[in-house]
Amino acid sequence: MAALDPKLNAEWIEKLEKPSADMALREAYFAALEAAGDVRADLVRLEARVSALELGALGRAALKTRRNALRQTIGLAWCDRFGFGSRPGVDRPLPWPEDTATRWLSLYEYIEECRGVWLPEREKPPFATHGSSVTAWERLIGAVRDSPEDYAALFRDAISLKPVPGSPTLYSLLVQGEADFHWAVAQEQRRDEDPPVHGLILDYEKNEFVPVRPGGFGPYGCFARVTDFVRGMLESYDQLIRSDRFILKGSRAPAKAYLGFSEPLGRRPTSIELGTARHRALGEILDVLSDLMGIEPSEIKATQTLGSLSLDADDWADLRAILEDGWVVTLDAAVPFEELTIDALTKAMTPAAKDERGPNSRK
Repeated sequence: MAALDPKLNAEWIEKLEKPSADMALREAYFAALEAAGDVRADLVRLEARVSALELGALGRAALKTRRNALRQTIGLAWCDRFGFGSRPGVDRPLPWPEDTATRWLSLYEYIEECRGVWLPEREKPPFATHGSSVTAWERLIGAVRDSPEDYAALFRDAISLKPVPGSPTLYSLLVQGEADFHWAVAQEQRRDEDPPVHGLILDYEKNEFVPVRPGGFGPYGCFARVTDFVRGMLESYDQLIRSDRFILKGSRAPAKAYLGFSEPLGRRPTSIELGTARHRALGEILDVLSDLMGIEPSEIKATQTLGSLSLDADDWADLRAILEDGWVVTLDAAVPFEELTIDALTKAMTPAAKDERGPNSRK
């Protein structure tokens, strides 16, 4: 496989990393790749072709398959450098028309390009083959339910796909974590193209689920269509992990992390890694830390080792305010999960340089 001479490639990259680098220099580099017959030039062309086609355009799916294979061949580091590949956390305006089929294409595009979860083609067949948003939802859940990492990147509530307890005429699409709120469609409307979604909350006194009024708080309400519900779930979770979270941001090397409002923390079964594309909400992080220490989250104490700050975890608003002010955590590498403790975390805390502070820093 032909490739641009590594020494020349390194020289190009060095030029492109300078503050003075512009789009013209970037295009000149791509032209050099093209002249050398480098496979990266093929990816550049494919990225441009896919971006130019509307969702659902003839041949777009086949081009995406080829493009994705090239992304894997070339590797994450190069793709990330030039903005190719999945960009979790990056907003990409997508069409939201009236027709249901294009809405589902938009949802798939968002899930793949903005959340980094790649869906098998068999799980997103042309909408016309089944014509039901409930079926499309069931296929989406089927595609991600066996991967806790993928599921957690999309939704924070639990899979249901069964009748609402005590309400056999309602089919639950999703249930809130404490099992006291369901999003459901009428059983008789399950095969409709895009039926309305009803919110139902548990009445603890009557021990039964009762409907909520339309226009409820955030996602805890009703939706005119299933596609609106799916979009609402994705967007509400995205807002949660962007604005009210206790997250690590990691670069690939060295592993420097922001504690606060930045990029996501990724958790694997046996380790916590920096710089991955997975999300954990504030409450989930507290659960992890409390499990590790064998105490309740309200009892966790976090102390900045330089002695000027002492934080009581009963007041997480104060904790978040401190983190916004630009404290960073620097770890040498991925921390083994069993070794992550409050002590290890806080010992790594140091004030960030002014130009390193998170986007919400008040200083």
